[in-house]
Amino acid sequence: MGLDMYLYRETYYSKYGSSQEEVTVGGKILEPSFTISKEDMYWRKAQPIHDWLVNYVQEGEDNCNKYDVSFSTLMQLKSICMITLLLRSKKERVAYLDRRMPCHEEGGWGSKDTDNFDWQLDNIRDTYNYLATIKQDTTGNSWFAYRSSW
Repeated sequence: MGLDMYLYRETYYSKYGSSQEEVTVGGKILEPSFTISKEDMYWRKAQPIHDWLVNYVQEGEDNCNKYDVSFSTLMQLKSICMITLLLRSKKERVAYLDRRMPCHEEGGWGSKDTDNFDWQLDNIRDTYNYLATIKQDTTGNSWFAYRSSW
């Protein structure tokens, strides 16, 4: 058991008002309109990132439901990750993260548990690398959603 976290890209399709005549999956014609959910990012035990998403996306409600995430919210998270990675020392990173992404694990960011700090820093690096690649959908047919499970 543990914390598993998923960021999905949800895409809505409709044959109405588009050149798309029909969509088939496995030889089966899909409904005239539907949404496909694709897992774009997976984290394992990235507690500080989860806590941040619970606060800024789920309005503090940690209930393992799927929540839509705005592109601008993801860009805020990207900015926090980028600034963290640009800071040189662990002391600077801890001070910054304590303000922008508080860690509710035992000892917080300043914990003596160096392995956990390095693990969470890897999560921040992976998150930044992914978020640096995404583009905003200007058609309104695609959005992001976050879900976690314990």
